[in-house]
Amino acid sequence: GEVARAWPLLTAALGPRWPAEFLGWAAGRQPAGAVCDGWDFGRALEAAGTLPPGGRLALAARDVAWAYDGTALPRRRRVPAVRRAGRTVVVQVAGRVWAFGAG
Repeated sequence: GEVARAWPLLTAALGPRWPAEFLGWAAGRQPAGAVCDGWDFGRALEAAGTLPPGGRLALAARDVAWAYDGTALPRRRRVPAVRRAGRTVVVQVAGRVWAFGAG
């Protein structure tokens, strides 16, 4: 529930698959907190090629706004960042995030 609240767009993108897929991924893992667990889960789905477009956009938006290496706590980015999410380009400049293109 906490991860779903921290990652509503990822949850919505997976729809009814969300509970089973997340619980399967999380089984046997030590919790790292809702934000980090959702981030790691999204990255795992992306690496497997099973992350839906809405999830890619949510992950890209979080990646440009925050720096997270999978181990240390996320921290706000202070420099501009760009990330692709399918045909959409997500950009962060001066703390603002914009998405350009079509999902």
